[in-house]
Amino acid sequence: MNSFEPWLAPVELPAAPLNLKDKESPRPLAPVELPSLPRPFHAAANPSQTSGLTFVQPQKGKLWGRRFQEKSLTWLVFGAVTWLVGVWLEETLGFLLRQFQLHWALGTVFAVLVLTTLIAAGVLLLNEGRGFVRLRRFDGVQAAIQRLWAKRTHGQGLHLALQLRREMTQEDEVQKAWREFYDLIQDHHDDREVLELLSRTVYATLDRRCYRMIVQHGSTTAIASTISPFVWLDSLVFLWQNLRMIRTIATCYGLKPGGSASLFLAREVMVGLFMAGTADLMADKVAEAVGGHTASIVLAQVGKGIANALFTARVGLAAMNRCRAVPFHSGGEPSMDRLRLELFKTIKISVGRTDSGGETTPP
Repeated sequence: MNSFEPWLAPVELPAAPLNLKDKESPRPLAPVELPSLPRPFHAAANPSQTSGLTFVQPQKGKLWGRRFQEKSLTWLVFGAVTWLVGVWLEETLGFLLRQFQLHWALGTVFAVLVLTTLIAAGVLLLNEGRGFVRLRRFDGVQAAIQRLWAKRTHGQGLHLALQLRREMTQEDEVQKAWREFYDLIQDHHDDREVLELLSRTVYATLDRRCYRMIVQHGSTTAIASTISPFVWLDSLVFLWQNLRMIRTIATCYGLKPGGSASLFLAREVMVGLFMAGTADLMADKVAEAVGGHTASIVLAQVGKGIANALFTARVGLAAMNRCRAVPFHSGGEPSMDRLRLELFKTIKISVGRTDSGGETTPP
């Protein structure tokens, strides 16, 4: 090598030129999903719908206070009954101890009487409890029928109908309606159609019986309210007839409630007491509605009874709607106009029989 030439580092060249296409193109960066933060309890589920509204969780104290207010009547009755039972037991035990101190035979007699009273009260409470159980079971069947009424399912309608039959009366008229129902059922009928057949056959027969019961109790209320000399006696007869009618209608539909369970329409009956107290003001209006003939003069004298009878019929229709497990089919709904005509007709006949022994009003 010549010592006068500068030294240069050798350059290493690749054997083949690099192809830029062989290099991998950089992958696009995908967005990273971060876990959503938990919403606070006051945050809205959909801010676009609430537009600034916030939902604050109620405090526990206010929640319990609201529940207590809703059940205040129940707690009041429970506390009063418990207090009365406790006072009665304390007085009874003291009375029995005093009788045993006087003579063992006297104490034994009163102990037997107290024991008999407790047994009778226990049997009464047991029967009332069974009545409430039957009412709850009936409500369950009624709710199931309401669900089937809105759907087109198969296989459940006949099963519910058989459950209702076990609770119904076994009289010949009702059994004939059940045989007609079985003859009309076809395999292609769904649950809604089966229940409609049940309403048109069996329950149509029961509806006619309930109509007769309502007319009977309404006419009895009208006559009793007409001849009643006292307002308190009028209200008492009105209340008694309505409670009897409610229980009779419920038994006709197979509900069979106890004495306490028969009070499910007590609010309507209590409203009827106010109606009975102001029925004197409706006598002239009833006479005008009936007509201007001779019978309207007689009906004007019993206008108070007619007003009570009309409200009794209204309570009866409410009882039918409550106690009928199957909804009314098309055209089978209860009619107040029909009941009104039947009531007027029955009251006219009853008044005519009452006045048949006296003087006849000249035409």
